[in-house]
Amino acid sequence: MIEKAVSSYKENGLSHLVAKGPRYLLNQMLSMLVSLPIIDHIFFWYSTRDLEGRMKEEQNLSDILDTTGTYFDPQGEYRGAGAYKSLQPIQTREEISEMAERAKSNQPSTVIEIGSAKGGTAYIWSRYLDTAETILCLDMNFNGREKLFDYFASYSGKQIFCLEGNSHADRTKNRVEEILSGEQIDFLYIDGDHSYQGVKSDFEMYKPLMSNEGIIGMHDVENQNTGVPEFWSELEQEYDCEKIPQEGESGVTGLVKINES
Repeated sequence: MIEKAVSSYKENGLSHLVAKGPRYLLNQMLSMLVSLPIIDHIFFWYSTRDLEGRMKEEQNLSDILDTTGTYFDPQGEYRGAGAYKSLQPIQTREEISEMAERAKSNQPSTVIEIGSAKGGTAYIWSRYLDTAETILCLDMNFNGREKLFDYFASYSGKQIFCLEGNSHADRTKNRVEEILSGEQIDFLYIDGDHSYQGVKSDFEMYKPLMSNEGIIGMHDVENQNTGVPEFWSELEQEYDCEKIPQEGESGVTGLVKINES
């Protein structure tokens, strides 16, 4: 903190340091406080108590989405704290609801998602996909939230693995294959790197691990600010593809049916 203060003084002068210094110092102190194990333990305890109450009340998919909230909806009814503050997914309610229904109808045993964000989609798969036994979550940084994933998955009778790192790395794929132990993926949800090469790499790397009747969900297939639409147009030429919902500039997931004999 002292080094940053000296640097700020040299770059911006004393008046800037005096104006910004107290706020910066307070933010740094709060960050240090929150990172203390005892504080994190309290936040986790509080968050799981709130979440357990919600899970006991959930009867259907609508209830589950009420717990998490969705992208354009108000915050969900779950109220966590610290690193566990929210489970809000980045999909619209219509989009993720339809995707969950399609996934459920396919009766998946093994689920993998690439890009977990706050944990909203992992929560939905854990709570709604009754046949799912194993869920693998791949993300660049879980920010210490893995134990919340473990908590709601275990409560739902699922085994969950949070793999932190680049989904395109060979060591990540090797770890996935190690966990699968010969089992195949029934449902793959891709919502990580949104560049053309990124989404293409995720598809090509994990598609060979899919079961013959598996399905792949791919977020943002109409978001022109990403490289996903370009790759999606290529997939439409080769696979049985469908958009959920049918239109919209954002909040559209592409569904790919493998159907290989």
